[in-house]
Amino acid sequence: MNKLVAFGVAGVVLVGGGYIGWQWYQAQHNQLSTPPERRAEAASIAPQPSSIALRLRMPFATLQQAIQKSVPTSFVQPWTNGEDLCKFRICVGTRYQFTVTRGAVGLKKSGELLEVSMPLSVSGQGGFRGDVADILDADAKNFNAAAIVASGLGVRIGQDWCPLVDIKPAYHWTQNPRVEIVSRVWISIGDLVSKEVDKELAKLPGQVQQAIPCDRIRSEVQKAWKSYDIPVQVPDGPLVHVHLQPQSIGASKLIVADDHLRLAVALKTIAEVSTSAAATAPPGTLPPPEEAADAPGLVQVSLPLRVGYKQAEEEIMRRFGNKPIEFTVEGQKGSVTITAVTLYPAGPSLAVGLTFSADIPGRLFDTKGQVFVSARPVIDQGGKTLRMTDISLRRDLDSPLWNAVTAFFDSQLRSELEKLSVIDLREPVEQGKKALQAALADPAKTGGIKLTVTDVDAALEQVVPAEDDLVVVTKLNATVDAELAEIRF
Repeated sequence: MNKLVAFGVAGVVLVGGGYIGWQWYQAQHNQLSTPPERRAEAASIAPQPSSIALRLRMPFATLQQAIQKSVPTSFVQPWTNGEDLCKFRICVGTRYQFTVTRGAVGLKKSGELLEVSMPLSVSGQGGFRGDVADILDADAKNFNAAAIVASGLGVRIGQDWCPLVDIKPAYHWTQNPRVEIVSRVWISIGDLVSKEVDKELAKLPGQVQQAIPCDRIRSEVQKAWKSYDIPVQVPDGPLVHVHLQPQSIGASKLIVADDHLRLAVALKTIAEVSTSAAATAPPGTLPPPEEAADAPGLVQVSLPLRVGYKQAEEEIMRRFGNKPIEFTVEGQKGSVTITAVTLYPAGPSLAVGLTFSADIPGRLFDTKGQVFVSARPVIDQGGKTLRMTDISLRRDLDSPLWNAVTAFFDSQLRSELEKLSVIDLREPVEQGKKALQAALADPAKTGGIKLTVTDVDAALEQVVPAEDDLVVVTKLNATVDAELAEIRF
């Protein structure tokens, strides 16, 4: 009898131990769903219209020297018959000769125009014609006059990249040209002198236009008319090449600043991104300029920034993992703790493997297992973070464990995952902005043209699950200016 009792107790212990062992074994091996098929996508990066603002400067001092050389210092009007002077029904003919000498050329800003000024001094002789005048010493009386020329000058660029000058010379007499031939008898020769001065000043536009070097302007602009291949090192990613292919080029009128003239050149391009360098080609013929405003350029480039799956897993675990999430089953409380997250590409979606430990009412041991969900990575409205949406649970294996936790995984866990699976993209975006800015500002990468890059902003366009990381296609808009040269001649 004692043996029978002992045998029964041993049997109970053996069965109980086996049951507990089976419970323990079951708790360690719970695969609740099959992993989705691993399938990577490729990012498609569209070309972007871009422009580069280029500027040529011409200091007033340089232009002033050129005009000084182009405009004669003086001109001589030989003896010329003037109007008849009539008094008491007696008319006597007049004559005059003079020399006009200009002073230093001055340049200054006047509104949107360049004011060209120069003083004129007139010295000459005037008197009566004929023998009687010679006898009376009234044929050659000395006179002096003075005037100030002040004309507004506008300059635009022609279709051959040569300057076209628009100027209407104007002047006023500060000392009127007139001659006292005899006592209290004055001859005004202002109209006569003005007529000859007007003829000379009519040559001023051509002289100023000649002073601005057409070939120098064209050769400097030609340097910019080319294709650009700019290597950019993507942070934590491959080296990519930004290709800028010129489409058209424009020029503004010459803008008048306080101490220089400025020509704004707008180079319109198409920006493409590739992992290989573009084939080099000689620059083409410089086309005629289109009309352009003096405005900053804008380079728009879509860079494939990258977030590694390991980095994303760590970020999700930081927000979501190792924190018990409570749930209720038939009035009893349980909890699930996510202990690991695995991410990999599953077509346009992400496969998210969640390794968990569950405290389930009615079970002796914590249950451990893994469940897979699919999720679509999207950029939030603020454009700063990436989050998971359209989360769907893959329930394609039958398991008794589902009866206890299916409601939790299908609703509460999905809600928590959508709320907490957030990846901050500010750092990679900032690194991408710095990488583009550094590449554009490096003359060694832009063919000798130093671009000044300011105001770089970013707009996240799409997220693509690639083989080893999430590719975040980011459109970077950079304000770009460049100084081609300061023209001196």
